[in-house]
Amino acid sequence: MSLDYKNTIMWEEIFQQPLAIRHAIDCNAAQIAEIAQAVKARKIKHLVLIARGSSEHACFMAKYVAEINTQLYVSMVQPSIFTAYHGKVDYGDALCVALSQSGGARDVAKALLACKDQGALTVTLTNVRGSVLGDLGHYNLNNECGPELCVTATKSFMTQMIFLIALINAISPSEKLTAFLAQADQAATHALTLADQIEDKIGLFKDQRHMMIFARGISFAMGLEAELKIQETCTLDARCYAVSDYLHGPIVTADSNIPALFYVFDEHTNQDTIQLLNKLKHEKNVDVLVITDQNELAQDNNSILIETKQEELNGVIIGMMLSQMLACQLSVKRGYNPDSPIGVTKNTVTF
Repeated sequence: MSLDYKNTIMWEEIFQQPLAIRHAIDCNAAQIAEIAQAVKARKIKHLVLIARGSSEHACFMAKYVAEINTQLYVSMVQPSIFTAYHGKVDYGDALCVALSQSGGARDVAKALLACKDQGALTVTLTNVRGSVLGDLGHYNLNNECGPELCVTATKSFMTQMIFLIALINAISPSEKLTAFLAQADQAATHALTLADQIEDKIGLFKDQRHMMIFARGISFAMGLEAELKIQETCTLDARCYAVSDYLHGPIVTADSNIPALFYVFDEHTNQDTIQLLNKLKHEKNVDVLVITDQNELAQDNNSILIETKQEELNGVIIGMMLSQMLACQLSVKRGYNPDSPIGVTKNTVTF
């Protein structure tokens, strides 16, 4: 009997995200405020993020959010700087946050300890208490999203992203971020109402070996996570490109046999993204699926339409959840089980 995607753990956990978002914010609020006070007392302006995999994509999103909305500047540490090359960079004047859903990333733990030894203020965020990383920081926080049973991360990624945005906003308050956090769970709930649009729109990816994903700006971080979700659940070579980078060479690889997914719901970057979409569609005969909040664009293309205009962070929540649902459905349509990706484990240990 064939698998029904609605019976998968991945699908179930995608639908848990509105509650997970609200619970993560409420449970961590007091300690986030305490961390923010410590940051202000030390006059820290440098946020350092350490992670791998999906967690690194959450960090990439946080870098955009912080540098767009606050005066914090953000670095993303490559753990091998410490673990393989024994680098001497000094993060002693920074707030260092290490993320790992399983808490088992030993190289992330080693990098955090190096920063801590230098005098940095350190925070860990995991979804597993008592893990390798869990108790190493000056502050140790939990995603509070409940056990994630599917190998493919959905709600743990989402709550990591929300946690980082909440921390950034506590350190350097922004009316825009405050408003977003107050209703982020509502954006997630809205995404679930769009689930029925997906199934009949993804046939162009079903029998493919390759696909492209395009976004720009803050949506690009989300595109990287969508790339990973599709790769691991569908055994499909998905490649995400920033629209601005694709024009600097990779466009020569555009092929009518390789379909593309576009994200178009950020007024700051939509124009460039739509220009590339039209170029690939009309000059290269590339088949496209577009996730958008623009009615005219949706009518002219194979599309998943977000019915109302979205602020960019609401769009990221909705676009990410649609991407997770797309990956889950496409995985089953291609004959795989998204709960148990081939060759992938929940606790990936790197050194």
